[in-house]
Amino acid sequence: LGSLFFSGELDRIGEYPSLWDTSFQVFFVVSAVQAFLLNFLIFMCTRVNSPLITSITGTVKDLFTNVLGMTLFGDFPFNLVNMLSIVICFSGSVWYSRLKYVASIEGKAAASGPNPPHEAQKP
Repeated sequence: LGSLFFSGELDRIGEYPSLWDTSFQVFFVVSAVQAFLLNFLIFMCTRVNSPLITSITGTVKDLFTNVLGMTLFGDFPFNLVNMLSIVICFSGSVWYSRLKYVASIEGKAAASGPNPPHEAQKP
């Protein structure tokens, strides 16, 4: 709030022409509720699952969101640079998730210690 006050943007909010328009207020509140629900669901996903699963589901969600945005809206230029940048970004995200997964598996294996001998091997 301090940065809004000192930058002068707080005054500009009051000057917004559609601020008191009912349709703007409805969509603004709906957008705020959706943002709250999204954050709450991400919190619950992390609480019920692991942070790694939350990261993987976030990556998959981002992939679907980008593909839908590219196909539904007609203003995305399909060229080599754009497609290559998207592939690089998602490859890095998948690679990071895989590294975190491998590290979590190795951490669990190290924490559990050596495997106990099988029942058939006991004298």
